[in-house]
Amino acid sequence: MTPDQIADFKKRYLDKFKDAVSVEHKGFKEIKCLILGDAESKSKTVDGYDIFEITNADGTIREERVC
Repeated sequence: MTPDQIADFKKRYLDKFKDAVSVEHKGFKEIKCLILGDAESKSKTVDGYDIFEITNADGTIREERVC
């Protein structure tokens, strides 16, 4: 993701999930991934995924992977 895409993802995530208080970009994992399609879209291969650390209002922390 570009810096603008990362900033947009953070903003949209915080707007959508009200229990999230922070979203931090932790890096990019370079690995070939196959994203399976469905009836409306084709399968495709990507070069990896971005890793985000999500902190919720209750203090729990989890990791999200975004292709």
